[in-house]
Amino acid sequence: MEYKIFDNLPQEAKYIRTAVFIDEQGFKNEFDEIDDTAKHILIYHDGKAVGVARFFSKDGKEYHIGRVAVLKPYRKYGYGKEMCEKNAASEGVADRCRFQHGDANKLDFPDESFDAVVSNYVYHNITGSDKRALLMESLRVLKKGGVFALNDDMKPHMYGDMDAFAQELRDMGYEDVQLIDTAKEAFGSHIRAAAMMLGKSMMIVGRK
Repeated sequence: MEYKIFDNLPQEAKYIRTAVFIDEQGFKNEFDEIDDTAKHILIYHDGKAVGVARFFSKDGKEYHIGRVAVLKPYRKYGYGKEMCEKNAASEGVADRCRFQHGDANKLDFPDESFDAVVSNYVYHNITGSDKRALLMESLRVLKKGGVFALNDDMKPHMYGDMDAFAQELRDMGYEDVQLIDTAKEAFGSHIRAAAMMLGKSMMIVGRK
């Protein structure tokens, strides 16, 4: 596998993100001002750019990996995982990270495996899946007493009544369950979030 890191968003990265996020997933405004300051990594297969990701820091301490995209014919090669590993190595945190490819519908971990479960804009990309079932599968691997923060574009036609779901969790014994509107915080305004087709961004948090 060959990869290159760029200080500016290369045309090949634009092509891949357009193909995956706009053409395939239906996003409208894929590119933003973060692209101007982020570093961009491209993965090559036989000399052809097939995968992209970006990483950036807002404060010089915490780094964010995002916009991970691989062209559909090349997803069987595990390049998304390799890009994340390369990003972690570039920032000197590889010894504290482990990336594992899996199926969000059926996580390859026993019940109550983790102290915390975090997800950010994952579930709405998994077509054909019951979104509440995905949430419950994530919570299945959370230890008793563990905390969770699950953020996604929770449109009612995909998720149903999330206030009712939050109450269901409370009735099951989950504590401190809250729904947080993240559209404004993540994108600066609800209008901008809606323009990116993420206008119903919401985070459900709590303790098991």
